[in-house]
Amino acid sequence: RPKQAPAPKRSRRAGPRRVPGPTWGTAFARTAVLIAVPAVVTAVLVQQVVVASTTSREDLARGVDRKFAGYSHHETALRAASTLPRGLAAYVAGLLWVQASSIPGARINYFLGRVSGEGYFFYFPVALAVKLSTAVVLGLLAAAVAAAVGSMRRRAAVRRRKLRVLAARGLLPLALGAAYLGAAMLSNVNIGVRHVAPSVPLFLVAAAGVLRTTGRPRVRAAVAAVVVGLAALEAVPFLGREIPFGNVLAGGPPGVRRVLSDSNVEWGERLDAVFARASEGDLGRVGVVSLFWDAREGRAAGVARVDAVLPPEIETLFVSVFLWDLGSAIERNRESYRKLDSIREWFVPVMREIRKAAVSVEPFGDAYLLIRLRPAS
Repeated sequence: RPKQAPAPKRSRRAGPRRVPGPTWGTAFARTAVLIAVPAVVTAVLVQQVVVASTTSREDLARGVDRKFAGYSHHETALRAASTLPRGLAAYVAGLLWVQASSIPGARINYFLGRVSGEGYFFYFPVALAVKLSTAVVLGLLAAAVAAAVGSMRRRAAVRRRKLRVLAARGLLPLALGAAYLGAAMLSNVNIGVRHVAPSVPLFLVAAAGVLRTTGRPRVRAAVAAVVVGLAALEAVPFLGREIPFGNVLAGGPPGVRRVLSDSNVEWGERLDAVFARASEGDLGRVGVVSLFWDAREGRAAGVARVDAVLPPEIETLFVSVFLWDLGSAIERNRESYRKLDSIREWFVPVMREIRKAAVSVEPFGDAYLLIRLRPAS
């Protein structure tokens, strides 16, 4: 018989490597563990060395005693400070402090113009919506929509395959980010968007998995470039003013104050600008109402700190926007927690007196108000 001609060989030209969804998800999980575990161990070891070399056991015990005064876990923290290695004792005391300061009434939480000793369930999702750049917020929402649309294919086989790939690429980071955010939403500590910052990169990785699954290569590159470019365009003007940042959706820093306060708007980082302005000498006797204080720089600038009493000789006052908003909100609050009651006794009357004596109120940067007072009679 005549021999049959051999079948033509398939071209072995290498095409683009495609990483299957399960491999991509597994690689992410492995990378996350390999980064997180050594980071935590290193942090504990560094803390052990630093605390052991800079803090005596007596100083550590005194600090723990002062910090936990009036809070739960006082005795446990003192026992840890006196028996454990100093670095480890500081770490344990920190964990106990987080637990002790998270009970209802231990913190003052500001949200949408109100304060409470208890947490607000939607505080952190709203905080992320106004504090992340506009491009990132819209990008995450677009990824959620794309995932939903991609999972609604008419053909069942295509739909099942798409869902499997989406789950393999994005479900793990999405679940980790959502678990972290969900735990924060149930807490009684609503004092800054920074507390849910670890969830943001996890959501971005999940969004990248959606983009990898639903978008063509050129579309993926274009979307990534647009999101990064627009985020940078919005963020760069706030270099040096990162704390009061608010995105376009919120209306910038002034819009953030309608929703959030505390370390979302001011954290003492612009006291230097206040001292510099007071040093110009055209404001008369100057006082400052601020959560933080630099006594040495304040004396050099001739500025007095105002807390429990408004001195009659003060002519101009710089007030932290955080404390200005907080004073009005606490005055309206009727909850009966020890910390709120204590602040109501001295802080609310001072802020009421300042508002009554104010002749003009004007913004001084993003973090302070410059208030000119009428002369005391």
